[in-house]
Amino acid sequence: MVSKMTEDLTLNMDAYLPLRDVVFNTLREAILKGELKPGERLMELQLAAKLGVSRTPIREAIRMLEQEGLAVTIPRKGAEVAKMTEKDMEDVLQIREALDELAAKIACEQISEEQLEELVATMHEFEESTKTNNVKKIAEADVKFHDIIYQSTGNPKLVNMLNNLREQMYRYRVEYLKDEKNTGARNDLYELRKIAEFMEVDEIHIIDAAGEIVSGTHPQYYGYSFDSGEQMNYFKPMLKDKSLKMVQDIEPNTAEHKLMQYSAMWNSTGEFIVEAGIEPVNVSKVTEKNELPYIFSQLCVNPDTSYFAVNAETEKIVGATDTELVGMDMKEIGLNTEKIHSTKGFSGMINGKRSYIVFKKVADNYIGVAVTSKALYERIPLNMLYLAVCLVLIALALFKAVTRYLDREVVQKIGEVNGKLHKITMGDLNVKIDVQSSREFFELSRYINEMLQSLLVNDRKMTYVLGKTDMHIGVYEYNRQMKRVRFTGDILQILKTGTEAAWKLPSDWEDFKKYIRTMQKEPVAGENEIFAVGNGKYLKIEEIQEGEEIFGVITDVTEEIRKRREIEYQRDHDQLTGLFNRTGRDTRLSKILEECREPYYCAAVMVDADGLKMVNDTYGHENGDEYLKRIAEMLKQEAGENSILCRQGGDEFTLFYYKYGKEALVQKIEALKALQSGQKVRLRDGLTVDLRFSMGSSMAYGAVDYDKMYREADEKMYEDKRMRKKLAEETNTIES
Repeated sequence: MVSKMTEDLTLNMDAYLPLRDVVFNTLREAILKGELKPGERLMELQLAAKLGVSRTPIREAIRMLEQEGLAVTIPRKGAEVAKMTEKDMEDVLQIREALDELAAKIACEQISEEQLEELVATMHEFEESTKTNNVKKIAEADVKFHDIIYQSTGNPKLVNMLNNLREQMYRYRVEYLKDEKNTGARNDLYELRKIAEFMEVDEIHIIDAAGEIVSGTHPQYYGYSFDSGEQMNYFKPMLKDKSLKMVQDIEPNTAEHKLMQYSAMWNSTGEFIVEAGIEPVNVSKVTEKNELPYIFSQLCVNPDTSYFAVNAETEKIVGATDTELVGMDMKEIGLNTEKIHSTKGFSGMINGKRSYIVFKKVADNYIGVAVTSKALYERIPLNMLYLAVCLVLIALALFKAVTRYLDREVVQKIGEVNGKLHKITMGDLNVKIDVQSSREFFELSRYINEMLQSLLVNDRKMTYVLGKTDMHIGVYEYNRQMKRVRFTGDILQILKTGTEAAWKLPSDWEDFKKYIRTMQKEPVAGENEIFAVGNGKYLKIEEIQEGEEIFGVITDVTEEIRKRREIEYQRDHDQLTGLFNRTGRDTRLSKILEECREPYYCAAVMVDADGLKMVNDTYGHENGDEYLKRIAEMLKQEAGENSILCRQGGDEFTLFYYKYGKEALVQKIEALKALQSGQKVRLRDGLTVDLRFSMGSSMAYGAVDYDKMYREADEKMYEDKRMRKKLAEETNTIES
C-alpha cells in the first residue's frame, strides 16, 4: 500500500540534472519537510510507479539518502526514513548555536538600515505566524528572519556553512513545532510518565480527533497517525465511533517494530483518545497480580489460619497464604485428597498440625480454609471441663435437693445449646447463643459466639478473595435439612431481584430453584453453561450437589460476550467494504488447511483498483470510497463458493480459491479477467466512470505455500499494471 505522503510526491523534471539526482532531490525534500515521516518505508516498486521511473534511479537515490543519514536499510525489511534521536538534535543545535552567535555578532557591526528595517518587519511576520497551527508557515517565517541576519554579515563562507545545517534543522524544526501545538496536561511529558508508572504500563499516547499522536511518554512517536502502519490502523474505527474501547493483540508497533500490546479509549469529554501500551514481559507481571498465588499471598491471616486454592483436576495447590505450599500436591502436606471433594468440614493434618478444614468448589478450583484445632477449641475444652466438674460436685452435694433445679436450669439450657449447635453444624452461622443462667453458660455462650464470629469473618475474607477476581459473581447454597437458601449479596444484583422477592427467596428453596430454572431455558450455542436471560443479558450458572447440600455459582458474563463478539468482528472485517481484512483472511485460511489437499487445486488472486487516485482527485474521496465498494461488490458476486475475499488495504484486494478442479478454477480466473474492462461505476450525484483493475494469479495443486502464491500473484499483478499503463499511454488514455 502506498502511503498518502508517497501519493503526493511530484517529480520536478524541469531540473537539468541526471534522473538519479532528480529523484534524490525529490525524496530528500519530502523527508526534510516532514512529508515522509521517520520510520516510513521507502518501497522501490511503489515509488517507481508513482514517479514514473524505473527502480534503478530509485535504488540509487535511496543509497544517496543513506549517505546523508536521511534513510536506513533494515535487513529483511528494506529501506525506511531514518528516525530522529535526541542526540542527533543536540549535535546539530550545538553547532547551530555557535554559528548563530558568530553571525549575530558580525551582523550587529555591519547590518545596513534597509536590512534592519526588513529584519523588524520579518520579526512581526514571525510573531503572527506563531498564532496559527500551520507548522510550515512558522518554519518558513523563522528561516526568513535568520536569512536576513546571515546575509548582513557579508561573509559568504559563513552563510554556506549555515545553509548546510539549515536543511537538517528544518526537519527537526518541523517535528519540534508539531509538539508545541499541544497544551495543558497532555503536553506535560513528566506528568504522563508518572501516570504510566502508576498504571504499570510502558507507554501512554494522546491522539487527536484526526488519529494523530500529539503527545505522550515517547516524543519520538509524535506525528504518527492511524494511517502510518497496520498496527495503528487497527484503531481507526474509533474515529467514527467514540463509544468503542479497543484492545489489540500483541504485535510489532509501527514506529520501532517491537512487540507491544495496546489498548485505547476516548476521554470522558470525547476530545482525544488515550492509548496505553505494555510490553509482553510486563503483561505477565501485571497479570500476575490477578492470579491466585499473588491474591492469596496478600491476605492477612493469623498464624493458626490458612487459605488454599486447589486445582480440581490436578489436585495441586495453586494459591495459598503460605506461599511455600504453592505447586505442592495435597498429599505432600498430609491432606486426604478424597475429602476436598466434600462440602462438609473435616479434621486433618496440614504440615504436622491438626486442623479443621472446609473446602468449596468455585469454578475450576476448590477454595479452602484451615484453622488449627488448638486455635479453634483451646478455650472450649477447658470451660467444658470446668462446667462438668461443677456439675458433678453439685450433684454429689445437693443431688436430692437440687434435682428439680438442675432439670430446669441446667438440663434445659444444655438442650438449648445443643439445638443451636446442631444448626451450626448444618451450616447456619447466623445462630446466636444467649444462655445466661449461670456464669459458666455465659462463658460457654460467649466462646461459641466468638467462634461463630471468627467463621463469619473468614467467610467475608473468602468473599473478598472472590471480589478480587474482577468478576461479577454470586454464590448460593442450600441444605435440605435446613430448608433454607444462603447466598451472597451479589446474587440479588445479578438477578435484578426486588426488595419483596429478596425477603422471600432465602426462606423458600422451591421458589428460588424455579427462578433459577427459568434462567436456564435458553442455552447459548458453543458456550458452556451460559444462558441468555432476555434484554441482551447472559449468565453463567454452575451448580453441584453433594449429599444434602446444593452449591451454585452465578456469573454475569454479558459484557464479556458482547465485547468479544464485537472485537472479533472488527478485528476480522474491513470497515468500508465489509470484506475480510488481513487478520480475518489469515484466520479463515488457517481453518481450511485440510481442504487444500490433493486432489484439489487452489489459487491466489491479487487485484489492484486502477484509477482510484483519479476518482479521488476529480470527484472527491467519498466517490473514491464508492469506487472501492463497487469493486468489492463485483468481486464478491464473482467469487462464489469455496473462496476467501479480502481487502488487503488501500486499493488492493486478495481472492483465494480452494477445493477446485483445475478446469473449473481456470474458468473462475478467466471470468475475473473478463471483468477488467467494460464495467461502469455509478458514483454520487449521478456520475459514472469506467471501472478498471489490474490482476495477477498463482495456482497450485495439493498442499500449498500461501505466502509464495501471494508473492507470485503480486508480481503478475504489477506486470499486468505496467502493461495496461503502457497500452494506455500508447492510446493516449490516462491510467493512474
